[in-house]
Amino acid sequence: LSNCVNSGIYTVGVLTQYQPLELNDYIGNGQAWDLDRADGGVHILSPYQQI
Repeated sequence: LSNCVNSGIYTVGVLTQYQPLELNDYIGNGQAWDLDRADGGVHILSPYQQI
């Protein structure tokens, strides 16, 4: 996430699969990387699940 912000990328999607709860907690709303924005920001994307 730091690399994205340092490169001027402020809309980031993160695919979570391995230990998604811990990763989601760590990323949170992206505030630590200045990604807690109304326009863009970090988006947590769940893997496809078949029901």
